[in-house]
Amino acid sequence: MPTISVEDTKGGRYYLIDDKRYISVTTPLSILSVPHLEVWRARIGKSKADLIATKAANYGSRIHKFCSDICEGKEVAPTKAYETDVLAVKDWITKNVKRVHLVETVVYSDLYQVAGRYDFLGEIIGLPGLTIVDW
Repeated sequence: MPTISVEDTKGGRYYLIDDKRYISVTTPLSILSVPHLEVWRARIGKSKADLIATKAANYGSRIHKFCSDICEGKEVAPTKAYETDVLAVKDWITKNVKRVHLVETVVYSDLYQVAGRYDFLGEIIGLPGLTIVDW
């Protein structure tokens, strides 16, 4: 089993795997321009946009954690703010996931020197083989 750690820098995220440094697959994607978001930010103002973006990111992180916990068979007790979404996810997983193989697992390529983490690897009812899911 390799030793894995994560390094966040101003230049992006890197995975350190057995003393080798791999760029995160999301780092190059972060340089892509998203024109419609820039128009939105200009329209409502930077401060308000930053507040909304932070709130949305925090909400997404909590939902992501609930998804992982559900897939790992852990009991979840969401607060009212998350209850509707978490119950919908739990219902979808219960009805559609045949088997969970791995959750939150790092994968990497020595050839391309790139690494990342998928959220779910498992069998989905009605689909052949294994499916990778990014919550």
